[in-house]
Amino acid sequence: MDVAYILKIDFQLFFLLFFVGIFAFLVLLAPYFLLYLLHDWLRSKGLRHIGPTLAIGYTVFLLYSVYTAIYPTDDYFFNEFELVTLRETPLSAVVVRKEASYPDFHGDYCSAALLLLTEEDYRNLLDDLGDDQRFSKMAKGDYLGSFEFTAAMDTLSTDQIVQGFVRYTSGDENLYIGFLDDGKTVVISVCVT
Repeated sequence: MDVAYILKIDFQLFFLLFFVGIFAFLVLLAPYFLLYLLHDWLRSKGLRHIGPTLAIGYTVFLLYSVYTAIYPTDDYFFNEFELVTLRETPLSAVVVRKEASYPDFHGDYCSAALLLLTEEDYRNLLDDLGDDQRFSKMAKGDYLGSFEFTAAMDTLSTDQIVQGFVRYTSGDENLYIGFLDDGKTVVISVCVT
Protein backbone atom coordinates (compact mmCIF):
# COMPACT_ATOMS: atom_id res chain seq x y z
CA MET A 1 0.00 0.00 0.00
CA ASP A 2 1.27 3.48 -0.88
CA VAL A 3 2.39 5.62 2.08
CA ALA A 4 0.99 8.78 0.47
CA TYR A 5 -2.43 7.11 0.23
CA ILE A 6 -2.35 6.19 3.93
CA LEU A 7 -1.32 9.72 4.90
CA LYS A 8 -4.10 11.13 2.72
CA ILE A 9 -6.69 8.99 4.55
CA ASP A 10 -5.27 10.02 7.94
CA PHE A 11 -5.38 13.71 7.02
CA GLN A 12 -8.93 13.37 5.72
CA LEU A 13 -9.99 11.65 8.93
CA PHE A 14 -8.15 14.25 11.02
CA PHE A 15 -9.85 17.17 9.25
CA LEU A 16 -13.25 15.48 9.44
CA LEU A 17 -12.92 14.88 13.17
CA PHE A 18 -11.45 18.35 13.68
CA PHE A 19 -14.37 20.11 12.00
CA VAL A 20 -16.97 17.86 13.65
CA GLY A 21 -15.33 18.65 17.00
CA ILE A 22 -15.39 22.40 16.33
CA PHE A 23 -19.03 22.22 15.25
CA ALA A 24 -19.97 20.25 18.38
CA PHE A 25 -18.05 22.71 20.54
CA LEU A 26 -19.86 25.67 18.98
CA VAL A 27 -23.24 23.98 19.39
CA LEU A 28 -22.51 23.45 23.08
CA LEU A 29 -21.02 26.90 23.47
CA ALA A 30 -23.85 28.84 21.79
CA PRO A 31 -26.41 28.42 24.63
CA TYR A 32 -23.82 29.54 27.20
CA PHE A 33 -22.99 32.59 25.11
CA LEU A 34 -26.69 33.46 24.92
CA LEU A 35 -27.00 32.91 28.67
CA TYR A 36 -24.04 35.24 29.21
CA LEU A 37 -25.71 37.95 27.12
CA LEU A 38 -28.94 37.41 29.08
CA HIS A 39 -26.96 37.64 32.33
CA ASP A 40 -25.44 40.98 31.29
CA TRP A 41 -28.87 42.35 30.39
CA LEU A 42 -30.42 41.11 33.64
CA ARG A 43 -27.52 42.51 35.64
CA SER A 44 -28.07 45.92 34.04
CA LYS A 45 -31.69 45.70 35.28
CA GLY A 46 -30.51 44.95 38.83
CA LEU A 47 -31.20 41.19 38.72
CA ARG A 48 -27.65 39.87 39.04
CA HIS A 49 -28.39 36.40 40.50
CA ILE A 50 -30.84 35.18 37.85
CA GLY A 51 -28.24 34.80 35.06
CA PRO A 52 -25.93 32.42 36.95
CA THR A 53 -28.98 30.50 38.20
CA LEU A 54 -30.13 29.98 34.60
CA ALA A 55 -26.62 28.86 33.57
CA ILE A 56 -26.47 26.35 36.41
CA GLY A 57 -29.98 25.12 35.62
CA TYR A 58 -29.07 24.65 31.94
CA THR A 59 -25.90 22.75 32.92
CA VAL A 60 -27.85 20.45 35.25
CA PHE A 61 -30.42 19.82 32.47
CA LEU A 62 -27.64 19.07 29.96
CA LEU A 63 -25.86 16.67 32.33
CA TYR A 64 -29.14 14.90 33.20
CA SER A 65 -29.96 14.52 29.49
CA VAL A 66 -26.57 12.98 28.77
CA TYR A 67 -26.80 10.69 31.81
CA THR A 68 -30.27 9.37 30.91
CA ALA A 69 -29.19 8.88 27.29
CA ILE A 70 -26.39 6.59 28.48
CA TYR A 71 -28.23 5.04 31.47
CA PRO A 72 -31.97 4.98 30.65
CA THR A 73 -34.52 5.19 33.45
CA ASP A 74 -37.01 2.43 34.33
CA ASP A 75 -39.71 4.28 32.36
CA TYR A 76 -37.69 3.70 29.21
CA PHE A 77 -37.82 -0.05 29.80
CA PHE A 78 -41.53 0.07 30.61
CA ASN A 79 -42.00 1.68 27.19
CA GLU A 80 -39.88 -1.08 25.66
CA PHE A 81 -42.13 -3.63 27.42
CA GLU A 82 -45.17 -2.03 25.78
CA LEU A 83 -43.41 -2.03 22.41
CA VAL A 84 -42.60 -5.73 22.72
CA THR A 85 -45.91 -6.98 24.13
CA LEU A 86 -48.34 -4.45 22.63
CA ARG A 87 -49.87 -4.23 26.10
CA GLU A 88 -49.77 -1.80 29.00
CA THR A 89 -47.05 -2.43 31.55
CA PRO A 90 -48.63 -4.05 34.63
CA LEU A 91 -48.60 -1.86 37.73
CA SER A 92 -46.77 -4.65 39.55
CA ALA A 93 -43.79 -4.51 37.16
CA VAL A 94 -40.42 -3.77 38.71
CA VAL A 95 -37.20 -3.53 36.69
CA VAL A 96 -34.66 -5.83 38.32
CA ARG A 97 -31.79 -5.49 35.83
CA LYS A 98 -31.43 -3.47 32.66
CA GLU A 99 -28.94 -2.86 29.90
CA ALA A 100 -29.09 -0.75 26.75
CA SER A 101 -26.63 0.23 24.06
CA TYR A 102 -26.42 3.76 22.76
CA PRO A 103 -27.84 4.07 19.22
CA ASP A 104 -25.21 4.18 16.50
CA PHE A 105 -25.23 6.54 13.51
CA HIS A 106 -27.89 4.43 11.80
CA GLY A 107 -30.17 4.28 14.85
CA ASP A 108 -29.36 0.63 15.58
CA TYR A 109 -29.44 -0.33 19.24
CA CYS A 110 -30.31 -3.18 21.58
CA SER A 111 -31.87 -3.08 25.02
CA ALA A 112 -32.90 -5.75 27.47
CA ALA A 113 -34.44 -5.81 30.91
CA LEU A 114 -35.42 -8.34 33.53
CA LEU A 115 -38.82 -7.48 35.03
CA LEU A 116 -40.50 -8.91 38.10
CA LEU A 117 -44.30 -9.24 37.95
CA THR A 118 -46.89 -10.66 40.30
CA GLU A 119 -47.72 -14.30 39.59
CA GLU A 120 -51.18 -13.28 38.38
CA ASP A 121 -49.79 -10.69 35.92
CA TYR A 122 -47.21 -13.24 34.76
CA ARG A 123 -49.88 -15.88 34.04
CA ASN A 124 -52.23 -13.39 32.36
CA LEU A 125 -49.47 -12.08 30.11
CA LEU A 126 -48.33 -15.59 29.22
CA ASP A 127 -51.89 -16.63 28.33
CA ASP A 128 -52.54 -13.42 26.34
CA LEU A 129 -49.38 -13.74 24.27
CA GLY A 130 -50.01 -17.43 23.67
CA ASP A 131 -53.33 -16.56 22.02
CA ASP A 132 -52.01 -13.54 20.07
CA GLN A 133 -51.37 -14.35 16.39
CA ARG A 134 -48.89 -11.43 16.06
CA PHE A 135 -46.33 -13.38 18.11
CA SER A 136 -44.38 -16.50 17.22
CA LYS A 137 -43.68 -19.01 19.97
CA MET A 138 -40.09 -20.04 20.40
CA ALA A 139 -38.92 -23.43 21.56
CA LYS A 140 -37.69 -23.82 25.13
CA GLY A 141 -34.13 -22.54 25.34
CA ASP A 142 -34.38 -20.45 22.14
CA TYR A 143 -33.95 -16.72 22.51
CA LEU A 144 -32.77 -13.65 20.63
CA GLY A 145 -29.36 -13.03 22.12
CA SER A 146 -27.33 -9.86 22.36
CA PHE A 147 -24.75 -8.45 24.73
CA GLU A 148 -27.52 -6.50 26.45
CA PHE A 149 -29.66 -9.63 26.81
CA THR A 150 -26.77 -11.53 28.41
CA ALA A 151 -26.04 -8.62 30.75
CA ALA A 152 -29.69 -8.35 31.84
CA MET A 153 -29.86 -12.09 32.49
CA ASP A 154 -26.67 -11.78 34.57
CA THR A 155 -26.32 -15.02 36.56
CA LEU A 156 -29.57 -16.52 35.29
CA SER A 157 -29.39 -19.25 32.68
CA THR A 158 -31.26 -19.19 29.38
CA ASP A 159 -32.37 -22.73 30.31
CA GLN A 160 -34.65 -21.05 32.87
CA ILE A 161 -36.73 -19.55 30.05
CA VAL A 162 -39.76 -21.82 29.80
CA GLN A 163 -41.55 -19.93 27.02
CA GLY A 164 -40.45 -17.23 24.62
CA PHE A 165 -42.29 -15.11 22.08
CA VAL A 166 -40.85 -13.11 19.25
CA ARG A 167 -42.35 -10.43 17.07
CA TYR A 168 -40.68 -8.93 14.03
CA THR A 169 -41.77 -5.60 12.62
CA SER A 170 -41.37 -4.10 9.18
CA GLY A 171 -39.00 -1.56 10.72
CA ASP A 172 -36.26 -4.15 11.36
CA GLU A 173 -37.12 -4.47 15.05
CA ASN A 174 -36.55 -7.83 16.71
CA LEU A 175 -38.81 -7.92 19.76
CA TYR A 176 -38.56 -10.75 22.27
CA ILE A 177 -40.08 -11.65 25.62
CA GLY A 178 -39.12 -14.70 27.65
CA PHE A 179 -40.89 -16.14 30.67
CA LEU A 180 -38.63 -17.59 33.35
CA ASP A 181 -39.42 -20.71 35.33
CA ASP A 182 -39.98 -18.92 38.67
CA GLY A 183 -43.50 -17.87 37.57
CA LYS A 184 -42.96 -14.14 38.04
CA THR A 185 -39.92 -12.98 36.04
CA VAL A 186 -39.86 -11.99 32.37
CA VAL A 187 -37.01 -10.81 30.18
CA ILE A 188 -37.61 -8.43 27.31
CA SER A 189 -35.23 -7.68 24.47
CA VAL A 190 -35.43 -5.10 21.70
CA CYS A 191 -32.90 -4.98 18.89
CA VAL A 192 -33.28 -2.48 16.09
CA THR A 193 -31.06 -3.21 13.12
